[in-house]
Amino acid sequence: MTDSGPGKSLAEQQIEKHVPRHYRVIPLRPRFEKAAKPPAEVHAEKPKETKTELTEELCVRINQQSENLSDGSSPTITLEAIKREVLQRSGLSIEEFEGIRRTRRLARPRQVFAYFAYMCGQGYIVREIGEVCKRHYTTVLNSIEEIESLRCGNVLWNDDTDALELLEQLCQHFKVSLPKPKPSP
Repeated sequence: MTDSGPGKSLAEQQIEKHVPRHYRVIPLRPRFEKAAKPPAEVHAEKPKETKTELTEELCVRINQQSENLSDGSSPTITLEAIKREVLQRSGLSIEEFEGIRRTRRLARPRQVFAYFAYMCGQGYIVREIGEVCKRHYTTVLNSIEEIESLRCGNVLWNDDTDALELLEQLCQHFKVSLPKPKPSP
């Protein structure tokens, strides 16, 4: 069964005799020869930039971007700024906005906030929007669908027209034009 040749010690023979083959540790042999390293001249073509050079370049880019913003273009729209405007224009308190009540008077401004934050072009994801207004991300998705259907013309209540007016005021305040709504099937 096992090869207990003359070149093996007594301990190795005992191990082979009593330890099953699949439990034995077999030393690994290198399969391939290591490739020869290329000469140093190949790597000398492009010198590596130091950390300070990269930092200086980054500072220059940031300064250029801030100068571009100071020339009259709109700055980044934050979720807190949108929330503040919605609260101010709808007359809600923070407690009402983040509360658990779901009356239409409270829900429509939340839905407008979620829709505007998602569609304003700043790249906010629904989880971030939900965290700001203390709602689950699926609620934010539903809010986006609701306001989208209102924009398509499915207005049933006076609160719906108020929500559309609030959305229009937000667009004017932040100088954002929203894309046209997709027609509902």
